Amino acid sequence: MNEQSSYCASIFPVPQGVPRPLWSVMIPTYNCAEYLRETLSSVLSQKLEPELMQIEVVDDCSTQGDLEAVVRAVGGDRVSFYQQPHSVGHVQNFARV
Repeated sequence: MNEQSSYCASIFPVPQGVPRPLWSVMIPTYNCAEYLRETLSSVLSQKLEPELMQIEVVDDCSTQGDLEAVVRAVGGDRVSFYQQPHSVGHVQNFARV
């Protein structure tokens, strides 16, 4: 394995016939509840329908703030939230499948 491949996530094609959004917004987080509210508000202001825009927050097991509560308060059920069971680092957190 070369050095670059250890930093690149594998992205597999979506099978034919599986619905998918026009675009996805992936928001990796770690201890940033104060900025997450602003980020989500900005993304949601685009007002695209859920079938057109997927919004995912993936948290790297933050130790400060309640990021899931921020996601629920700002995005309701429009934004998905996943928290790593333990810190995996920025690259692996962003590459969560």
